[in-house]
Amino acid sequence: MEETYWELLDEEVKIINALRTKQGGTADLNGEVCQAELDGSVDSPTFKISRVLRLDRDDCIFNLQTESFQLKVTGFITGEHNTVNRAEGWADRHSYGKIDRIQSENWVEDTSGLFRTYYHLKSDRFIYDYFGFKEALSFSINSINYRLLSHDNFLVVETTDPVAHDIYAEAVYNLMVVVGFITGKFIQDHNYTFQGKHFLYRRLRQGSDSIYHALTWNAHGYKDMLGREKTKAIADSQMLKALDTDSLGRLAELCNNHHAIQYALVLFNEANSNKLSLLVKNSCFYTVLEVLRKFFYHLFKADLPPNYTSLGNIPKFKAVFGQLAKLTASEETMLTKRNAILHGEVDDLEGSEMVGLMQMQLSLIYRLLLTHVGFNGYVIDHYALRNEQPDNAFVKLN
Repeated sequence: MEETYWELLDEEVKIINALRTKQGGTADLNGEVCQAELDGSVDSPTFKISRVLRLDRDDCIFNLQTESFQLKVTGFITGEHNTVNRAEGWADRHSYGKIDRIQSENWVEDTSGLFRTYYHLKSDRFIYDYFGFKEALSFSINSINYRLLSHDNFLVVETTDPVAHDIYAEAVYNLMVVVGFITGKFIQDHNYTFQGKHFLYRRLRQGSDSIYHALTWNAHGYKDMLGREKTKAIADSQMLKALDTDSLGRLAELCNNHHAIQYALVLFNEANSNKLSLLVKNSCFYTVLEVLRKFFYHLFKADLPPNYTSLGNIPKFKAVFGQLAKLTASEETMLTKRNAILHGEVDDLEGSEMVGLMQMQLSLIYRLLLTHVGFNGYVIDHYALRNEQPDNAFVKLN
């Protein structure tokens, strides 16, 4: 890519970094002139405005002129401060709240064009570590071409074809859901979208991290679990590979076009968070498997046994999932625990068993979805990897 392209990205990063500081100026609140201050330096950006406003107000929307920008700010009030010192002759009256979105003066929501969105990262190695690329990944979603890259500690998503903003925003959200599914890093929190010189900041839900992800192209990252000799043998064979861009695009398109898959993957990402309990994780992953069973049932209905509807839960899972991958004996046993978890019958389940169930569930979910989108490579079997079964730690698909 040309030097002018990277210079453009640098200019946009400067704007983002400016928005992530404290800045104040003159505000217009429903035609009333006052003072306001934004603080983008905190995890959840805030504002302060020199008027006492009702706490039950749905939104607080005002225009703000700073030294650098003309902005429109949308948020909600969380508190107020109303202090008067008559002896000293001063008063401090203001309301404060959380920022939901900030847009530049000429941002137009209902428009089409080329868009670019930034998400903050802890490292510029994200694309390389998880996808094996040092520069950009190019792929399509519903015949629209997109690009994914890392730049200056940001994950950048952009369209290289003109597209309506609402279609772009939906596709980018689903792409980030899929990236979270593959990498264990569900990045949403804050995003900054640019179209030309215009920009929009949005605060979304908090993202999540997990030690579990779908695949790896670098066996050395698991040397402590595989052992030195097994790691060397796998690395020398070059059998492991990152997710290819065609499979990434197909998975993002599947998530974008089917609400059931979007629901399943968002729930998967939320459940995969390091912060949740094993009981919550297992309950959510069993729900994901149930959603996938019903989704794939409709796809493979013509190939299922005539008596499918009269089968029990486990034979139904085997019949449907068997269209994509043969279930192992351990996975069948894992599925028999579904009712116990979902119905709260957990008195006899030990912590170690719940860890194993969780690892088998997420590994099966990876295998089913990546098989469906045609990935021709290996996924991680997290149960085998973490239970001294190095020969079964990676499962070949397609």
